[in-house]
Amino acid sequence: MRSGKGGGCGRQVLVLRLPVADVSAAPTRIVAMPDGVDIDDSMSLASRVGSGIDLLFSRIVCDTANIDVYELPDIGSVPDAT
Repeated sequence: MRSGKGGGCGRQVLVLRLPVADVSAAPTRIVAMPDGVDIDDSMSLASRVGSGIDLLFSRIVCDTANIDVYELPDIGSVPDAT
């Protein structure tokens, strides 16, 4: 996860995947949050039989401070960066 690249809540927030076996590899972008939306640093992986691995995390709307659980389904199907 990379949050607040430009500084502040909800600015250029990305969820990235990096292979543990090669941390010098280029990260793969899984999703970019819309402007004004940030994420918490707590995340969880959930495995579903026959459906891959889902990523669950807290998604925060900056101007209202509304927080909800957000799910990205089947993150394993996102191709690696080349």
